[in-house]
Amino acid sequence: MSSLLKKAFASPLPSVGEGWGGGFNRLLAHFIRAWRGFSKRDMAIRPLGQTKFTGEFRVTRSSNGLYKISPDKPNCRARAKTRVGAMSHSDSQVKVAIVGLGRFAHELAAACQASERLTIASCFTRNRENARAFARKYGCATAPSFAALLEDPAIEAVILVTPNDLHCEQTIAMARAGKHVFVEKPICNRLEEADWMIDACAQAGVLLAVGHQERRHSAYRYMKKILVDGVLGRVRAFEANHCGNLLAVWPQDDWRFSSQGGGPILHKGIHKIDILNYLFGDVEAVATLGCDLPFNPRMHATTVSAIRYADGIVGSLSSGFAHTNTALNIYGDRRSMMYSGFGSCVQVKDEKTWDFETIDCGPDRPLVEELLEFAEAVRGRGRIEVDGQVARKAVELATVLGQSARENRTVFLGETRRVESSRR
Repeated sequence: MSSLLKKAFASPLPSVGEGWGGGFNRLLAHFIRAWRGFSKRDMAIRPLGQTKFTGEFRVTRSSNGLYKISPDKPNCRARAKTRVGAMSHSDSQVKVAIVGLGRFAHELAAACQASERLTIASCFTRNRENARAFARKYGCATAPSFAALLEDPAIEAVILVTPNDLHCEQTIAMARAGKHVFVEKPICNRLEEADWMIDACAQAGVLLAVGHQERRHSAYRYMKKILVDGVLGRVRAFEANHCGNLLAVWPQDDWRFSSQGGGPILHKGIHKIDILNYLFGDVEAVATLGCDLPFNPRMHATTVSAIRYADGIVGSLSSGFAHTNTALNIYGDRRSMMYSGFGSCVQVKDEKTWDFETIDCGPDRPLVEELLEFAEAVRGRGRIEVDGQVARKAVELATVLGQSARENRTVFLGETRRVESSRR
């Protein structure tokens, strides 16, 4: 392996508790021991020549106050300044309610329990049988109505796992009731809704976090580090894909195939859109082609988009409902790296010799990590990596990708931003 790649992770990070002691560190240390089996020697970075760049979880806090438990140190950006941490019992678990109890709500509920920082106190869905089953499984109460949940003083925060078109109205209602909000991606379907949500939470002094957990996978953290360190040389292009065969899973009248879901770009492509924004920054221009759903000609089944970033990087993004695949390849003039989207291994290729090395980026728990971060922020100990503003950028790119497909032309983001400014 080249010295450049070895240099990327040559220095060990601090062990648990180094530089920011206290009872919370002991809790984290207990959490890590119970979960993975703790060994101090595993907390240091291993050389890339040994294939793994970390053998265990690490806990870090960066200079801007962001809290992390993961195999790699993030390049996080904090946006919102909110009134948090004023509640009593600052070391107690945050009492949350989960609204919308479909399949993914169970994954988030399990992550809440694994975090040991959140207590599922209540849940709500319109299907009473589903609500009772969820409450039995996770040991929580069932709210008789959405309004009752708003009025419950014991609920500090709400996790929204509802259809995209409900996010705005429900978030605003929760914010006005003084509840912190964690909403599943995308933040919403339309840019103006994102602005309303951000403003409502800011005015109420509550947190708004958005569940773009994919950027927290160890492979993407590793790819970000490699890009920042310039290991690939000049990056020229990328290929991204995020598709799921929903046509084989859901009936034709499911909300995912209607305007509620926002189409394949907002429902599937949004995962990679956030990753691309995280890795490359601002977009300059896009062009999208698509094919329609056979039973709904107003909705695409698959789209393919060409994207040019402001620094000249160009690439493609495929989003769709007709097949299953997820991958990201990034091509530089010295090296390239490829990630299948599954597991934790990234392949790095030397562009001169065509030699490949497979890097195992180590374990990760992205859902647990994002909820830990949310709980810590509620208690006033850190800020949110993917807040409303970061999530809005993903919706902005998704919006112009869809606009390009509808208008059959290249769309420059500068022109859309000028239109937005004129409307305000």
